[in-house]
Amino acid sequence: MDLETAADELYGVDPDEFVPTRTRLVQQARAAKDRPLATAIAALKKPTRSAWLVNLLRDDRAAGESLTALAGRLAKAHQSVDLVALRAVGAERQKLVDDLTRRAVAAGAERGYVATEAVRLEVQGTLSAAVADASVLTEVLSARVVKAQVYSGFGFTMPLAAPAPATAPPAAGAPSSDDADAEAQKAGLAQQALAEATDRLLEARTALD
Repeated sequence: MDLETAADELYGVDPDEFVPTRTRLVQQARAAKDRPLATAIAALKKPTRSAWLVNLLRDDRAAGESLTALAGRLAKAHQSVDLVALRAVGAERQKLVDDLTRRAVAAGAERGYVATEAVRLEVQGTLSAAVADASVLTEVLSARVVKAQVYSGFGFTMPLAAPAPATAPPAAGAPSSDDADAEAQKAGLAQQALAEATDRLLEARTALD
């Protein structure tokens, strides 16, 4: 066993099984007297639900190829200041991200997990970020996503805060889970609007230059 093999197994299991699986793999490495490997495995972080759904796309070869191709076209359009290409890639990005989000959510459903709207929006945001950010794309292609990312509209990303544990009791006056989902949906829609607005701003500035 090596680190890549261990990581492949860990990021493929249900998040609820991550910790016990990691513990077992660490014990195996220690039993083999490979302390550096045991330490490296122990350092692997548990993915959020949305990150796990994105990681499930590793079994979908066409998904990776489509993301890579689109990311390349987006980078080329920016470098060449091709406004027509930027608009075309923007429309294609939204269509591809929506399609891959549905496929990721469906893959989770096949494994018994029904994604909430908040989780679905995080999946969508991470996939959109992968088109614009090479580091996020690498995580997605290698199925090593740990937490959701948000596309900022300027070619860099901002990490989303990890959700609070499901077992944590709500604080007094805290919003219900339904309210939280509604707020997450509003935030996702606002983020999408921001991305589209900043894309248009970039085009306008380029045209002005």
